[in-house]
Amino acid sequence: MEISVTNPFPFEALPRLWRWIEGFKNKVNDDFGPKTLGEFMETMAAKWETHTSWAVSVDGELGGMITFERLSPWLGTAHF
Repeated sequence: MEISVTNPFPFEALPRLWRWIEGFKNKVNDDFGPKTLGEFMETMAAKWETHTSWAVSVDGELGGMITFERLSPWLGTAHF
């Protein structure tokens, strides 16, 4: 098994991310989060230039996303 991490996550693959979380969205999303794929894409597009992202692939198949948002020179938040 070969695992690779590349930067950035391909923007055009974001709908795949939405599909990955559909089965457990209530565990990773709150009342303020996007409710549809369209809302999700709008939200991600608005943040895309200010976040750093990586694609995680296993044996050449895209399988995950990592994002990092710098909040200050000393603090940031990441999602996996």
